[in-house]
Amino acid sequence: MIPLGPSEHVGGVPEFWKEIKMKYKHIKIVKDWNQDEYGNRCFLRRVLVFEFFVGNVDIGEFEGKMVLEVESKYVNGSVRPFIKRFLKPREYIGIDIEPGKFIDITVPAEKLLNYF
Repeated sequence: MIPLGPSEHVGGVPEFWKEIKMKYKHIKIVKDWNQDEYGNRCFLRRVLVFEFFVGNVDIGEFEGKMVLEVESKYVNGSVRPFIKRFLKPREYIGIDIEPGKFIDITVPAEKLLNYF
C-alpha cells in the first residue's frame, strides 16, 4: 500500500515508490481513490483485495520469490497470511515506520535502499 498525503503523515513512502516503481514489476490495486485509510470501508476493502487476488494474480508471480510489503502494519486486515499460505513466496518481509503486527523491519521508506 502506498499512502498519499503530506510527508509529515506518510513519511518518505511516496518518494521511495517513485524511485523504485519503474525498476520492479508491481500491481496497483485501487478501487476508490476517495476511500479513507482507517476503517470506514475496511471490510469492503478487504473483500475487494481478495477478489482482486483471486481474479488477477498468477501464483507464479509469488511462488519462490521474495515479497516486500511497504507499510505492512496490520490495521484492518492484511493479505500477508493469504499470500504466504496459498501463493508460496520464498520470503515475505513486511516493513513500516513503526513496530506492529506483521512488521519484520522497522525503517523509514527513504532508508529502504540501505537495506535492500
